[in-house]
Amino acid sequence: METQPPDNFEDASLKSAVRRAWGNERAPESLRKSIALMATPTPTTPPARAWPKFLGSSPIKSVAAALLLSIGLAYLGYQAYRMTRPAQVRVMVEKIPDSMAHKLAEDHDRLVADGNKWSPDLPRDNADRLAATLKKKLNYVPMTASPGDGFTLVGAAPLGKGSGAELLYQKGNQTVSVFSLPASDVPMCDNNAILGGNAPNHPMAGFVHDRGFYMLVGSSADNSMSLSDVQALRDKLRPSIPGACPSH
Repeated sequence: METQPPDNFEDASLKSAVRRAWGNERAPESLRKSIALMATPTPTTPPARAWPKFLGSSPIKSVAAALLLSIGLAYLGYQAYRMTRPAQVRVMVEKIPDSMAHKLAEDHDRLVADGNKWSPDLPRDNADRLAATLKKKLNYVPMTASPGDGFTLVGAAPLGKGSGAELLYQKGNQTVSVFSLPASDVPMCDNNAILGGNAPNHPMAGFVHDRGFYMLVGSSADNSMSLSDVQALRDKLRPSIPGACPSH
C-alpha cells in the first residue's frame, strides 16, 4: 500500500511520528546560544547629537570664527577705553645751559644777601602796583602772582638793563626767586617748553611761553628746599601767565 505524504503539518499523527523519530535530538549548544542572542531585543542607541546648522557645517571653522569674533570685540572695547580715558601727558623737561643756570643762582644769592632787596624804581609793599609797573616796563607778561604757601614778597630787582625782573619770596629759611626774562634769552628752548637747570644747592624749574621766559630758583640754609618743592611752585604759578597752560 503506497503511503501518501501529509499535506497538513498540523496533523496529529505527523507530530507523533516526528516525536518518536527525533524526540531525543538536540541542537548543538552553540547554535542554541546564537539563536537565543538573536531573539533577545537589542537596546537602541540614541542618535548622535546633530551639529547646529547655524554654526555651519564645520565645527573647526565655527570655533575659529567665534575666536575671531571675541578678539574683534576685545579690540573694539580697548579702542573705546583709549578714547574715553583721561589723556596722559608726558612732560619733557628741557635743560637751560649750565652757564645760564649758574648766573640765575648768582643773581638769586645776590638779592638774598642784599640788605635792601628792593630796587628804588619798583614799588614796595604793594604787590598790585609792583605788577602794574613791571607790565609797563616789559614787552611781555611778567610773572607777579604770589606763590602763597606761606611765602611773602621780600625783594624785587630789575635785570638785564630793564628787560627782566626778579621777585624774591621768603618762608622761614627758604627763599625763592621768580625770574621773568625775555624768551630771546633762551633761543634753544621751544615755546611752552618746561625747563630745568643745574646749579649746586639751587633747585630750579621754569617754562617758556610766547615772549616770556620764567624760572624759579630756590635755596635754603639747611638745604631743605627740594627740586620737587620748586617744581610745585612753578606749576602753581604757571597758570597766572595767560595761555601758558594749553589744554591737552
